[in-house]
Amino acid sequence: MRQLLIPEEFFKALAEKAKLRPIYSRLWLYWLSEYADDILKEGFVEEQIKSYSRVSEIKEVFDFGMQFLREFKVVAKGKRTVYDDKTISDIRIIIEYLNNEVGSSFSYKSATNMNLIVARMKEGFSVADFKKVIDKKVYAWKGTDQQEYLRPLTLFSLKHFENYLNEAAITKKGNFQRFTDAANEAAALLGIERR
Repeated sequence: MRQLLIPEEFFKALAEKAKLRPIYSRLWLYWLSEYADDILKEGFVEEQIKSYSRVSEIKEVFDFGMQFLREFKVVAKGKRTVYDDKTISDIRIIIEYLNNEVGSSFSYKSATNMNLIVARMKEGFSVADFKKVIDKKVYAWKGTDQQEYLRPLTLFSLKHFENYLNEAAITKKGNFQRFTDAANEAAALLGIERR
């Protein structure tokens, strides 16, 4: 069974709201006691609306409670954190950028991916930093044996992220520049002086 670590402020907020509308605290206490494993799952509120169709405020009560859970960054011990909308948006931008660059289909909703990205963001890294790492490693690894490591677990790990970010930038050479470089190397090997 999941353990939700819920701060006292959440219950205080519910109690304040319950002074005006007791259903808020009643429903949330019921959900926390009976559905702790399901509250954070997608579709939970829809299931509750179907099950208790005579209670018209379920969505409103659920949204009110979830707003506070996000605000207090409630952690499901050993599971997933409920992040605020800005954080989720940043995670989505990063994962979608990776997917577009690599041609993969990683999920921004994956707890592992979310936790890796948020951990680096807590260290002060920005969305732009993630994009730089992705760009550097895609350029270096795409089409090579290393391509399989173009994944969040490798790119965004504590062990690798900062090193990848601080690697010297690799500049892309155009076809003409590569041809010129190859011609110069060949001339040098043959002992031909180029003008």
